[in-house]
Amino acid sequence: MACIVLDANRLTDRETAHSYLEYILRFPPHYGRNLDALYDLLTEISEPTNIVLVRRFCGDPSENPLRESILKTVEEACRDNDRLTLSIL
Repeated sequence: MACIVLDANRLTDRETAHSYLEYILRFPPHYGRNLDALYDLLTEISEPTNIVLVRRFCGDPSENPLRESILKTVEEACRDNDRLTLSIL
């Protein structure tokens, strides 16, 4: 099983967050850099994969609505793709 460690503190603004996601999740160059594209690529993962979400020092969810939207998108993709699991630390 593949394991991807995703640091929620790196999801600071739209550009930084999507650059980080593209790199850490090894998305192809055509990644659309939006929540729909994130969901689509996550639900296309066919190899068993565990995403380990590290949330320490993340702060109040209301302080960064983009980060919370990304995290919800990851959770939804994990629910919809039986090859994808999510662990939260």
